[in-house]
Amino acid sequence: KCLERGVALSMAARLLAANPARHFRLLPRKGALTAGAEADFSIIDPSEARWSVEGSQTISDWSLYDGMSLPQVKATYVRGQQVWDGKSVVVTEGFGGFVKPFGRA
Repeated sequence: KCLERGVALSMAARLLAANPARHFRLLPRKGALTAGAEADFSIIDPSEARWSVEGSQTISDWSLYDGMSLPQVKATYVRGQQVWDGKSVVVTEGFGGFVKPFGRA
């Protein structure tokens, strides 16, 4: 959809990863695939599927995205390790951790 709507994939990456990481002062550790950064990324299938809160792994019984057609996340990696296989979380509870912001507010 990004390309269909005239948004380059590089712009989408900036809007969805680099800019939030910069805003929350997590660069250079998060938000980019560069030397020294953590290897956090998702594999996305651009074909769309209807998202439903039923069958999702959320504690809420509602979502803004319920019923929307969205690209499918096939896998997610954190620090280079797969944490989501497209259907479920594949790491043990407690795998994640707090990321301390860099610099001053």
